[in-house]
Amino acid sequence: MHIRCQEPTRIHHNLLVLKIRIALKKLRKSTRRKRWDKENLKNKIVEYANNVDSKLAQVSPILTVEPDDYWQRFKNVMKQEAEEIIGHSIGPVIKKPWITASTLEMINQRRQWKHHTTEKARQQYRKLNNKLRKVTQRAKQEWWA
Repeated sequence: MHIRCQEPTRIHHNLLVLKIRIALKKLRKSTRRKRWDKENLKNKIVEYANNVDSKLAQVSPILTVEPDDYWQRFKNVMKQEAEEIIGHSIGPVIKKPWITASTLEMINQRRQWKHHTTEKARQQYRKLNNKLRKVTQRAKQEWWA
């Protein structure tokens, strides 16, 4: 960093000139956490359970083995079978799975009317908003049922 003072001005202030070099910190790209494929688990739960049971029967607890070692064996069996049978989900996590393509279309229609100031536009926005609220509530209840 280099600072120097220029000639005084008529206002009796000293102007400063500054040269500075900044080295910014490099950010590391974070890795996304792998999530188990829940849909695949629903379809293959029996196969997963049978495979885990058979593998755990082979890894019977031995009294001389430490509990931590037995826990590591148990955990490894569970993980290996889950990776083989269930697998990881690919893509972003859908936070609200009950929202369909038709619902998204209604959301976009409502968004078009949101910033209009006429009375007709306000009525249309309210109408679409109420309809959308009912549709999403119904879809959410059906999804949870």
